[in-house]
Amino acid sequence: MIEPKLRVWPEGVGGETDSTAGLIELCTDWIKPDMIGAEIGSYAGVSTEVITSFCKALYCVDPWNTASKKGYTILSEDQLNEAEAKFDLLHQSLPPGKILKYKMFSVVGSTTVPSDLDFVYIDGAHDKANATIDVLLWGEKLKPGGLLMGHDFTCVHLVLKYLGLPLERVYKDDSWVIIKPK
Repeated sequence: MIEPKLRVWPEGVGGETDSTAGLIELCTDWIKPDMIGAEIGSYAGVSTEVITSFCKALYCVDPWNTASKKGYTILSEDQLNEAEAKFDLLHQSLPPGKILKYKMFSVVGSTTVPSDLDFVYIDGAHDKANATIDVLLWGEKLKPGGLLMGHDFTCVHLVLKYLGLPLERVYKDDSWVIIKPK
């Protein structure tokens, strides 16, 4: 039985045991209540809970249990099913339309989710090849001046340098943000 987790972060946000402190700081700095964005790689929904606390609506793109049916082998089907169940349980009380769940791989989601997003948070596959694809595809979904953000800066910094995109900031959890040129 999966136990619901009511809050991702405890009282006293930013403490030593708060693994979401960098993401909370990023969201506080950049995401506004009227913004609509996408999260690439939602998994069990921990970062989703943080991000939805700051924005109007969030497209959540993750293959969840469909991944194993398409040759994905990094996580087992049981792990993916459990992650999706946790995601659903964690967000069941949100109002309709706050989360728009897209159960698909990032590449497919980039052709399905509407454009002109205010922000995209990339936290899917953490390897250079997939990070490159995500930055390129999802950067195109942003409106001019939109925010391209993500986790695991070590996989993305060479991509951003290659594209000539100026880094705004890297946070203590290794989240990062750049602004799409207008």
